[in-house]
Amino acid sequence: MKTEEWSRLAAEFDRLCDLPAALRAEEVAALTREDPELAARLRAMLAADDTAGGVLAGGPEAFDSAARPDQFDDLAAVLTLEIDDASLARSLAPGDRLGPWRLVSRLGAGGMGEVWTADRADGAFEQRVAIKLLRRGFETRTLLWRFLLERRILARLIHPCIARLLDAGSTADGRPYFVMELVTGRPITAWAREERLRVEERVELVLAVCDAVDFAHRNLVVHRDLKPSNVLVSDGGKVKLLDFGIAKLLDRSDGPQTTSFGDQALTPAYAAPEQIRGEPVTTATDVYSLGILLYELLTGRLPHDRVTKSLPQLVAGIERETVERPSSAVRAMAANTAKAEAAAGSAIDAVAAVGGLNPARLARRLAGDLDTIVLKALAREPERRYPGAAALAEDLRRHLAGRPVAARPDSLAYRARKFVGRHLGSVAAASAALALGVLLATYYTVRITQERDRARLERAKAEQIAGFLTNLFKLTDLDQTKGVKLSVRELVDRGASTLERGLEGEPEVAATLSGLIGNLYAQLDLKEQARPLLELALETRRRTSGSESAEVAASERDLGAVLWEVGEAEAAQGLVRHALAIEERIHGAESVAVARTRTLLSGLLKSAGDWAAASAELEQARAILERAGPPAAAELAQALTQQGQMFLSVGEPERALAPFERAREIRERLLGPDSPSTAASLLNLAAALRETGDVDAAIVLDDRVAALAERSFGSEHSLYAYAAGELAMAWRSKGEAERSREYYEQAVRIFARSYGPEDSSTLLYRRGLATLLAEMGDARGALGHFTAILEIRSRLLAADHPRLAESLMDVARAELALGDGRGVETNLRRAVSIYRAKLAPDSVDLALGAAALGEYLCAHGEPLEGGQLLDEALRIWTRNPSPEAPDLSALAVKTRQCESIAARAAGRR
Repeated sequence: MKTEEWSRLAAEFDRLCDLPAALRAEEVAALTREDPELAARLRAMLAADDTAGGVLAGGPEAFDSAARPDQFDDLAAVLTLEIDDASLARSLAPGDRLGPWRLVSRLGAGGMGEVWTADRADGAFEQRVAIKLLRRGFETRTLLWRFLLERRILARLIHPCIARLLDAGSTADGRPYFVMELVTGRPITAWAREERLRVEERVELVLAVCDAVDFAHRNLVVHRDLKPSNVLVSDGGKVKLLDFGIAKLLDRSDGPQTTSFGDQALTPAYAAPEQIRGEPVTTATDVYSLGILLYELLTGRLPHDRVTKSLPQLVAGIERETVERPSSAVRAMAANTAKAEAAAGSAIDAVAAVGGLNPARLARRLAGDLDTIVLKALAREPERRYPGAAALAEDLRRHLAGRPVAARPDSLAYRARKFVGRHLGSVAAASAALALGVLLATYYTVRITQERDRARLERAKAEQIAGFLTNLFKLTDLDQTKGVKLSVRELVDRGASTLERGLEGEPEVAATLSGLIGNLYAQLDLKEQARPLLELALETRRRTSGSESAEVAASERDLGAVLWEVGEAEAAQGLVRHALAIEERIHGAESVAVARTRTLLSGLLKSAGDWAAASAELEQARAILERAGPPAAAELAQALTQQGQMFLSVGEPERALAPFERAREIRERLLGPDSPSTAASLLNLAAALRETGDVDAAIVLDDRVAALAERSFGSEHSLYAYAAGELAMAWRSKGEAERSREYYEQAVRIFARSYGPEDSSTLLYRRGLATLLAEMGDARGALGHFTAILEIRSRLLAADHPRLAESLMDVARAELALGDGRGVETNLRRAVSIYRAKLAPDSVDLALGAAALGEYLCAHGEPLEGGQLLDEALRIWTRNPSPEAPDLSALAVKTRQCESIAARAAGRR
């Protein structure tokens, strides 16, 4: 292949590889008509990428596959590319263009890549970025495979503490590159030392790193190279995690687990024992590296000396390697300051800089919980560590809050067993057995006296959970699954199945894992699968922890949210109110947990039609979250979203704009511009813009979300359905009836299939479709939809719910259009009565109801009451203009005519 041919092929592959299958097929078909040879090569590459998890799934050896060489010829072409233009062979230089980017300066080079700063050069907007590309001369199959894998990993990791992927492509000579946000800062250890951070501040730094690593773990990615140079801190104190160059995708085979130093597959000083031994990695591997970072931040030194050792020496010595307690390491410095300064150089300065403490005082500060947490993270065996970054972070937060930590020091039995194992060659068998017997007897005596100790129970629970998660992650190994790649849904299904079979006799562990998997199902929009697991978690926690415990409150909140989604609002409200009472008593009225539950309760009250109570709960929650500051930003965004929705519900879209926009800003800052939560905020903002009359701006936002949803999740996902529904309403506002109808039908079909015909979203967009049909002159088709919606809402909602009033008015209007007025007055009167009871006196919905009933009464012999209702509607719309309001001058004429008829009738009497 010529250079330019490969460049185009690589660009097309990058563009199409992650598209939904149907859309990808359309694009390839179009390309076939234009360039059949290129399309054939591209089709082979895409087929290879889809096989057994993709080209990357097989590891670097896949490029040399003898069994199916045809599937890899094109992808491997970059490795043997003959440069046919001498100018392409030169090194890159400042000013060179890579796509829309102009190189500015080279930041550095190492391992497989080089990194440049670059500026946006196409005039779209100003932006400075970092570009990483494969170094010339390093195009080995292993490094190319790893580079492409890093690019794919970064595409799925959107988190405020992870450097974000912005773009990708290939150079003119075929080398892949990717574009990332430019991160400036100092390594985490240097920043902590130079800023003389206190112990608590250093722990907070590690918590930020844990949150980023946990996000990666939840996306089934293990970093495998956590070290200070990959964790930068900006001058403002913001942590950024970099370099996923040797990360492992847990839902893909990772190829051979090499430990060679030549290709930088690990950093010895920060590597876990299983990495050094060449064994499979899990989330516990990153926990070990986090433990080293924490140790170094707290003591100013590494827990072991590996710098000068070769790989064979490391492998041979890993079983004898021990970790000194952080407090002991610092205390040793304090005992002989002069010797420590000579031996450790800046280490003594580093620990002295921790909040101004001298080594002796620092040792006392570290002794106890921090010693125990660090040693658990640095346990040699992965199963004895924290199962993941989230569990480590939880214990660190417990320590900062002064609460008991889950970790506890090693048991006497464990230390005895390891002691005998280490000294078996030099201790007589009888003496060893006697020593072990004495130690075990001591252990069991202590255990019997402490078996009710809650801390031991928590430890056993954590170890059971760690084992469960370890076994679950084994399901991502293609060797274990016989080459079948599991989706996230399948992985959660397997976890649920394992849970049913494997935890008899461990009720607290079962409750924790049931809640975890239930919430995963809920996040996957599988509410019916989530419900029984969350019910099991709640039932078990009531039995083991008591009905008034914090654990029960959390379970009640989770289950309440799911019951609300499946239409059981009354049961959900009871659970959430009980959870709120527990949390206020345990955590205090100003806690974030209380605010989170109040936000949920507000949504439940709104769905029940009690807008006043819903607004009061939401305002309390928002005030608590505002006072809580940045740690509660995500919860604040949710509260602001519900506040905006409340304003929309009562016909005040202008007031909804500010909370919607602020929620979008928060979510984009926390999660990135392409996250589903940010997309949902864009849809909310678009709805408010549409309601205020700025329809074109709304369509731009809706189109952006639809494209994102289709690209990331497919055109059958609920996010795409929401975007389609919003586009339907927007195009209806512009008079594009057929385009609007197409979008409405898509939204109704997706929601009905996913959540059922009685789901609130299904009903929302079905009502929109019916309204559109009425406008298009199909009154009978509209009445069929409206009548079905009224029947469903009559069963599901309270008798005075505003949504019920909405359906009553819809049916009345459709019947009038068909000339059938038998139930019109009854329906309209009932609707207006509900609006008066539930909505503000100047609500736009009340104006609509009053106008409809007023016109009907004027035309059917009740001009006095009809005129009063029309006058009421006119006054509301004059104060609160609305896109749904009729022509006010025409309404004023109708009002005067009705009043005139009423006056003449009164005069005759």
